[in-house]
Amino acid sequence: MKISTFILTAALGIAQVLSAGEPAAVVPEKPIAPAGPSTWRPYKDFPDVLYYQGFEHAAPEFTNGKIVTDDPAPPGGHVWKLETSQWASSGHLHFDKTKVKIPQGFVMSNITIQASFYADGSGGIFIKAFPEKGGEYSHEVVIPKPKTWNTVTFKFTDMRNKDTHPEADHVLKELEFGLKAARGKKEIPKGYVDDIIITIGGNATELKTRILTAEKHRIDMEKQLDRDGFTFTIALNEFLKNAVKPFKSRIKAKSVMVMGPSPDQTSVWKEQLKTATSKFKDVAFTFDGADEPGPSDKPVGGLTDMRTLLLYNLQKAPEFVILAVSPEDAIGPGRPSEVVRIAVLRALEAGTVPIVCLPAPTKLEEKEKVAAFAKVMEGMCAQLGVPLVDGGKATKNEKGEFDAAKVGAPAAEKGFQLVVTVMKLVHESMNDKP
Repeated sequence: MKISTFILTAALGIAQVLSAGEPAAVVPEKPIAPAGPSTWRPYKDFPDVLYYQGFEHAAPEFTNGKIVTDDPAPPGGHVWKLETSQWASSGHLHFDKTKVKIPQGFVMSNITIQASFYADGSGGIFIKAFPEKGGEYSHEVVIPKPKTWNTVTFKFTDMRNKDTHPEADHVLKELEFGLKAARGKKEIPKGYVDDIIITIGGNATELKTRILTAEKHRIDMEKQLDRDGFTFTIALNEFLKNAVKPFKSRIKAKSVMVMGPSPDQTSVWKEQLKTATSKFKDVAFTFDGADEPGPSDKPVGGLTDMRTLLLYNLQKAPEFVILAVSPEDAIGPGRPSEVVRIAVLRALEAGTVPIVCLPAPTKLEEKEKVAAFAKVMEGMCAQLGVPLVDGGKATKNEKGEFDAAKVGAPAAEKGFQLVVTVMKLVHESMNDKP
């Protein structure tokens, strides 16, 4: 099969066509990995940091506002734009969407809340705390300097109202960070908040420098589907480490099982991945094509074989399994996402890391359906904690849309190199190699 045809008909992807009546619950569920970095005690080296949010990832615990990247955000950075009402510009942190429980179990006087604020005018910066038992208490300071970033630190015990103040048995359900008009003025300053840190006993200002260094390392390490062509996060890496640890003694390091989109393409994928591996320095993966039981060693691949013969091939204890289907199968009838989920769970239960690969469309009329399938896969892989590869990355234009003019042998080669890049990164990070 020619490479140009291969990238068209078998560009990286995974799915399975299920009949409408086929049962979905084939494999017991595994605990899912977090979709993004944890905000509760996010740094094992900094136990004093109870919570950190820098808005470089989705922030589902926040409402009233949105994440933006425009000025005054730092270049390449993200901040939370506060929502302006007739009373204030503010954003709300909902603790019921996190693991944070304060002050329960902690000495109140040791709790510090720090955040960076940007305001376009003069006024006050306030923080309000809402306990689960009802009521509220707050603290306010004057905006130190408008139109620049100001770091403000609040002691938990500084927050109080006329009839309410922090009590040891209180557990916060919500914090509100905001800006209000200057005394005697009506104009409410618009603004932003960033780098929210809650510490217990530590100096938030000193810790912030180390946190930002750790965050830079995290951002440099983590990969995004639209930008890099694959997903990888520290949270995903930690999840995979724990998932495969019990099987490490029997797993064959750097071995890769390849299950292509059809039996004949399984052999093609295996050879092309070998070629792509040779382009990398100090990479020594070995590849084995999935086959059927018995002496024939007949290659297998495609949707039906993925469902019925994946478990047999996982008995060979590979470190990775490549799961691939054609775009036609990915957008075909049935429930392909459900079979992907089952295949991923089967691999993890065998101690093997699955590499889920998205298909590239073969023609313009497939573009929207393939994009819809990709969206489902992105959410699923985030939930199950596995790497996701976009096989059509090399066939897209600057807008991220399918470009038929880019399809061909060079795109196919880049696609295979992307898969090897993912395996190299996952292998090295799981073995604590830089």
